[in-house]
Amino acid sequence: MTLADAPFNKPAADIIIRSSDSVDFYVFKSILAETSPFFEAMFTLPQATGQHVEDEYIDGRPVLRLAEPSKTLRSLLLFCYPVREPTVGTDADICAVLEAARKYDMEHVATKVRALFLAGVEGNPFRIYALAHARGWREEMRVAARATLTRPLLLELPAKCPAGLEDISTGDFFKLCNYQRACVGAAAQVAQTDQNNVRLSVNWLPARVAPTRDWVWLQCRHQAGHAQGNLPLPLLNIPQVFLPPQNPVQANAPIQANAPVQANVPAQANAAAPNAGLFGGAPQAAPNAGLFGGAPQAVANAGPFGAQQAAVNNVQFFGPPSGTTVVMLNGVQRRASRWWVDGVISIANALKKAPRGTTVLREDLVDAIVVEASKNCSLCYTHALADIRSFCDMYSLRVEQAVSEVELEF
Repeated sequence: MTLADAPFNKPAADIIIRSSDSVDFYVFKSILAETSPFFEAMFTLPQATGQHVEDEYIDGRPVLRLAEPSKTLRSLLLFCYPVREPTVGTDADICAVLEAARKYDMEHVATKVRALFLAGVEGNPFRIYALAHARGWREEMRVAARATLTRPLLLELPAKCPAGLEDISTGDFFKLCNYQRACVGAAAQVAQTDQNNVRLSVNWLPARVAPTRDWVWLQCRHQAGHAQGNLPLPLLNIPQVFLPPQNPVQANAPIQANAPVQANVPAQANAAAPNAGLFGGAPQAAPNAGLFGGAPQAVANAGPFGAQQAAVNNVQFFGPPSGTTVVMLNGVQRRASRWWVDGVISIANALKKAPRGTTVLREDLVDAIVVEASKNCSLCYTHALADIRSFCDMYSLRVEQAVSEVELEF
């Protein structure tokens, strides 16, 4: 027999724990009973009377034989004692201690050792998955399976088996593949585009970032190259209502129909003509004139703004703006700036390779959207950074929620 090193060699101890490799640990019943209901119940059982069997007692102390080796028991007992927590070696060593802690109902110890076990999940999720799988630890398998989503996915069979998965069966390998495939699909549902990326659906996104302000990509009226664009992005499923021009309207400053005017000279506030356009000004002289009055639509598909571009106050109005895309917000169609939609699409593409919320928050993806916002509209750039980050935070949480609902097959 071998006596264990301190602190398990004190003569004052009242019980001896003997390992499978014959190392004796002198410990205190009170510490074990406080840590483990299993040992607490054992110590309260009636003791046999009469002659002690050889090796069951040493100097009056009972000897309790356990199936674990001394390496495992030493770490396990150190977690029970009021001393510095031990450094457990390999992943296999950690698994052995965790198994023992659960076997002896040491909940507090098991919680600490489980945290050690999962600490390496981001570094090598496939190995942690395989170790948990071998022991039937389903919750740890779920955690490890989710962590594999940030690694090259198994959807296309890799040329080499990922390190750590060598010992699992082919069937279990494909179960993990199916889980990853389902997570990619769940993440893709959070923000959906049509086949041509013309329409985007983000029905979970509130229409406003603040009680008094829409998201900047829903209210931006300044298309690239047209700093004075002044064209609001309208709702599509209700009559189109536009905000007033950026420059304040001055009374008694009428504009003659189709006559060139100087920049920054606003139209009359309330046009008297019954056929005036939405912004006042000259009446629509022809039945096919656009909403802004002025020249009639020369082609059938010229759109609701009259000719494809209508000149008012020397400012170009586009309809619908070429830099916008239809989006669905809470079942309502809106037009959003194309730079934002392209940014969402770039994130969605990244999620196909790594379907996790952390992917949405990648600095390179977020920064790219901010850069495009600054290129397209210097006036709205003031709010762009804050709005983009708020949106990405929401997007990230939605992706994590969607992925968390995917079941791993055991």
